[in-house]
Amino acid sequence: MKYLLEVSVCLTIFYGGYILLFRQETFFQRNRFYLLLTAVLSLFIPLIQFDFFGENSSILLQPLKTISNQSNQMIGIVETSYSVSWYQVLLWLYGVGALFFTLRLGWSLFQIYRLIQNSKIEIHRDYFLIPTQGKLPTFSFFKYLFWDNTVQLAPEEREKILLHELTHIQQRHTYDVLFLEVLKIVFWFNPFVYLYSQSLKNIHEFIADQQALGTSALPTYNRMIVQSLFKQLDFRLTHHFNKSQIQQRLKMLAKDRTKELNLLKIFIVIPLMSLTLLLFAQPTLGDTETNRFATAEIGLDAFYKELQKNLEFPPEWLKEGEEGKLYLQFTVTAKGKIENIVVNKSFDERFDQLTIDAFKKTDVDWLPAKVDGKVVSQRLTLPIVFKSE
Repeated sequence: MKYLLEVSVCLTIFYGGYILLFRQETFFQRNRFYLLLTAVLSLFIPLIQFDFFGENSSILLQPLKTISNQSNQMIGIVETSYSVSWYQVLLWLYGVGALFFTLRLGWSLFQIYRLIQNSKIEIHRDYFLIPTQGKLPTFSFFKYLFWDNTVQLAPEEREKILLHELTHIQQRHTYDVLFLEVLKIVFWFNPFVYLYSQSLKNIHEFIADQQALGTSALPTYNRMIVQSLFKQLDFRLTHHFNKSQIQQRLKMLAKDRTKELNLLKIFIVIPLMSLTLLLFAQPTLGDTETNRFATAEIGLDAFYKELQKNLEFPPEWLKEGEEGKLYLQFTVTAKGKIENIVVNKSFDERFDQLTIDAFKKTDVDWLPAKVDGKVVSQRLTLPIVFKSE
């Protein structure tokens, strides 16, 4: 959950940069690159760790190691007891939302797949044409171009619409859309993911319009866009003429081209990335680690040696070459106190109290476990092997 929230904040910062600096400019390919790059960066920045002290920095979640010394062997096994009901409720809500958006994406893909399977396909050099016979609007998906062949178009209009849709296909805009749809599944609770998706789709349309306009007169192309508002299709993965985008597209087509010098503003991503790194990249700073197992303050090696000094048993309790193993459990509280010392699994009752007494005699301070920087109680299990040599 912490990771999801940090990614969401990164997306918010990067999208704010887009709104303030790039949205009104006509460098559409640059804007497409910015949105895709920052979406990917947002996923990875919270995972980055800085090791400020090299080899001396702590290792997060370092497992307890096996120590063998003479006749006794002890292995540390960790069982963390850390639960909060509200956190579980949030996880359930998140899971339900993610499942809903996964099913929605799957249904959209299935609808398009069914359309392709049930349609007559005309194979062209760079695309596959599927006439819709007036049942569907003109739209593109990967290399498939669904064409409403019932609409009466002048040759120039047909050429421009075809070039518009082929631009979507050639520049692989469907991959962008699918990437944002997957982000919606993971970050469905974040409104900025939907803003990313809508802005990227708008940029796709601007790119296709710019390509299709060519040398045509702007009023002629604008009239063609308005006349080409066909039936609507509720597929979020396709590119087609959409009424909701018309005003933005007409406005952007009429806009003066942005000065070339402004193209360099793409480098603003560097300070924005630095800001998010400072906010969320995980440092590993000795005792300031955000996650760790409960452990003896003197170190586990020293603890094992101290405990073994007190684990003495009469030789006659075990035959020569015989061995037995019991499991000692105890809780290290959030305050570093030891509680609930019990033998969880015994091989001989005579060794149970002996082991508990030896553990109590071992005067060692304990460091509590940490989860996401918060100290928590933790249940530890020590399998202890007794051997007669």
